[in-house]
Amino acid sequence: MARMLPRRPHADPTLLVPLLLGIVVLVDLAVARGVLLSPDSTRYLQGAQALIDGRGLSREQLPYAGYIGLVAGLQRLGLGIDGIIAFQYACVLVAIAAVWSAAGRIAGRRAALLAALLVALSPDLTRFIGWPTFLLTDVPYMSSVAVVMALTLRAAAGGRADLGWLLVASSGVVLLRPTGWLLVATCWSWLAYVRRPAPIGRLSAAVPWLVCLAIPIATGIAGGDTFARPVDQLQQGTVVFDSTMWRPTMPKEPGLGAGYGGALQYALRHPIATADLMARRIAAEALHVRTVNSAAHNLVAGGYSVVLLLGAAIALVKFWRRPEPWLAAVLVALHLLVVGIHWADYDGRFFVQIVPALAVLAGVGWTSWSLPSRLSRGPSPGGLDRALPGHQRRERPDVGRGRALAPVENDHP
Repeated sequence: MARMLPRRPHADPTLLVPLLLGIVVLVDLAVARGVLLSPDSTRYLQGAQALIDGRGLSREQLPYAGYIGLVAGLQRLGLGIDGIIAFQYACVLVAIAAVWSAAGRIAGRRAALLAALLVALSPDLTRFIGWPTFLLTDVPYMSSVAVVMALTLRAAAGGRADLGWLLVASSGVVLLRPTGWLLVATCWSWLAYVRRPAPIGRLSAAVPWLVCLAIPIATGIAGGDTFARPVDQLQQGTVVFDSTMWRPTMPKEPGLGAGYGGALQYALRHPIATADLMARRIAAEALHVRTVNSAAHNLVAGGYSVVLLLGAAIALVKFWRRPEPWLAAVLVALHLLVVGIHWADYDGRFFVQIVPALAVLAGVGWTSWSLPSRLSRGPSPGGLDRALPGHQRRERPDVGRGRALAPVENDHP
């Protein structure tokens, strides 16, 4: 059945509201904070200077080559650190728009609006914590998570042009942080699964993972585990880096290698203790609380996290048969798994990396009361909102099933 191309979407006020709110929040943050540096900022500034001087990056800097290249480029243009922070402010607005798009494709305008507002009002992005003011990779990476996720959902029901944009975004995100390889592997694997009929889709879904594991291992671009020293952190019972928060007493195993191979040996010898430690790390990051912070700080940050987690749980319970929410859920789970393998960071900034996916799920979950119950059924990716009444009618193939859908409705670009 021929596919009817949709009309060009008009400006949607449900996007303008969170974008304007985001601008207000960022202006307030800029006035209150200015520019801040952390110990990790030195890695990026020194790497940028090395590129400007024509020298190569060190093994510790290589996994962040994309961000370091951005810092170097903006410095060469004379924009300095202020230009970098301005770019990160723009990344927040891009993340708001991408989350709006992703949630809208799953559950319509109400979910899109709520999800985007949850990002705009995130304590991590306002003056309450204010990560956009720090020269760190976390905010650009957060924006990349939102963009790649939104483009993946769009490509599931789109054509070659959508796949091209997704490929471009994927090429950039893997150079921001090592976890970018997990993000890209997950999204392309999910896309292969839903676009191809089973069992071909299930087999082809393994290809992105093989590629995204082979390239960093072969090139060394993902860096090493010298700094992480996962075995040391396991035996010390580190839950939150440089903190004694929730730290258990772990069995000692002298003589193991310092890298991930040694960590795997330790985990196999002490599976219960290792699983308990990983659960503590994940809980500390997911709940977004730290014992070094004030009660008010933990109340706001932890309360925001609980709102996201409860909304996400509702979305997965109600729409468990659909593939779209599970894409966001797997992205959250993988990033938390990385925390479980290493540690929760002292300042809680790793949480901002899962805010886009959690906000999408929370937007879908908390607005699910307004959706017809039939929208929780069916395997077709591309949007629960396509069955909502009163909007543009079009036809499209049922992706992954090899049959055509009846004409459906679309209320979201």
